[in-house]
Amino acid sequence: NRATAHILLRDFPAAAADAEAVLALDQGSVEGLYIRGVARTGLEKFPDALADLDAVVRKAPALAAGWAARGNVKYHLGDPTAPDD
Repeated sequence: NRATAHILLRDFPAAAADAEAVLALDQGSVEGLYIRGVARTGLEKFPDALADLDAVVRKAPALAAGWAARGNVKYHLGDPTAPDD
């Protein structure tokens, strides 16, 4: 989808905007939360990214990409438990 393309192009503001549009329609959208979390990571908004990605792993614990993105954010926040995720 377009938000994923924005992520691949490192256009994080556009990806975040697309994710916000999805979440305005469906607050619980795992894909919307994941894309927004990844976009916020790219924007170095790590606490906000962690909140999104925490919600992703709660809602979709089998989604490996959610865990990986969450671990990356925890690493950037200096969390010593990041490798455990």
